[in-house]
Amino acid sequence: MAGKATVGIKLMIMKAAVVVLFVFFIAMSCLNTSCKRKEVIETQLTRLQHKWKLTKSATDDNGSGVIDGYEIHPVDAGLDDEIEFKADFTGSQVVIINGATNTFPFTWSMDSKDSITRVGVGHNTVVYFLADISSSSMELVSKSSGILVAYFYSRK
Repeated sequence: MAGKATVGIKLMIMKAAVVVLFVFFIAMSCLNTSCKRKEVIETQLTRLQHKWKLTKSATDDNGSGVIDGYEIHPVDAGLDDEIEFKADFTGSQVVIINGATNTFPFTWSMDSKDSITRVGVGHNTVVYFLADISSSSMELVSKSSGILVAYFYSRK
């Protein structure tokens, strides 16, 4: 009889050990899941909502309807042009030319996944086509007085 009692005790200890290990693994799984870094899904809208520095610009000088590589030029020395699109659909463009600072506040909307409307002081409206955007660069294109213009930015 003592042998059956010993076997019964051993079985109870093994069952308790299995239950303890099961609870331990469940607890570790919950802890691991809660500590994982939450992934942020980036969209064109969320990528846009940052500060950007103008690095190059272009105009369609030959009137072909597209910006050719030779029409793209780096920003002139002495010019610092930064634009910020905020999450509350406000923004500002700060232009520094040879030390003189001009700030242009605006509101903006994203009319489609590719079209941004910017309304500034005096109802000055500019519509940009979002030609390209990544986590580090952006290209905006617009028609200004009938001329195709492209602006190339890097994220600050």
